[in-house]
Amino acid sequence: MIKRKIAISAGHYPESPGAKYNGFIEHEEAVKVVNFLRVMFDKNYEILLTGGKLTKKVREINEFKPELAVEVHFNGHVDNSACGIETLHANSENGIRLANCVQRRMVERLKRPDRGIKIGYYQADESKGLIYFIKETHCPAIITEGLFLSNMEESLMLKTERTHGLYASAIYEGINDYLIDKLRREG
Repeated sequence: MIKRKIAISAGHYPESPGAKYNGFIEHEEAVKVVNFLRVMFDKNYEILLTGGKLTKKVREINEFKPELAVEVHFNGHVDNSACGIETLHANSENGIRLANCVQRRMVERLKRPDRGIKIGYYQADESKGLIYFIKETHCPAIITEGLFLSNMEESLMLKTERTHGLYASAIYEGINDYLIDKLRREG
């Protein structure tokens, strides 16, 4: 049996940890989700867990040649009422399909507002181009933005491991939904 190859990365890295709000640090929370994912994938998957600087992550992913890549993030905003879940993609047919599958499952599992899937422009500005992770990977790649650390209600959800597990389960189920649909389409 051929193993399905998937790449998973925690957003940011210790020296550049991302958003910091309400006592939570984005990279640390993303690592917790990735650790749950690591044990969810069974013997039918070959998983690359990558970390560190962005260029290193993307190089490792491209060398691994997976079917898809997912980078786990959390959101933050100066407006602490901003909330919900969104998934970023590179506007490819398979990237959109993957983003839709994972987004649907994240909204179901985490029960937070659906901010939708979006083309992943750097700093949400089309003129700045696509975010490096989704632009430079050679496979369909998405960035999940589950929960706003800047929103007190959503950040407090992270006080329990259950939330990290739900986030990971949603990604796992969304990936499986995507791969099943892909097999169906390829006949």
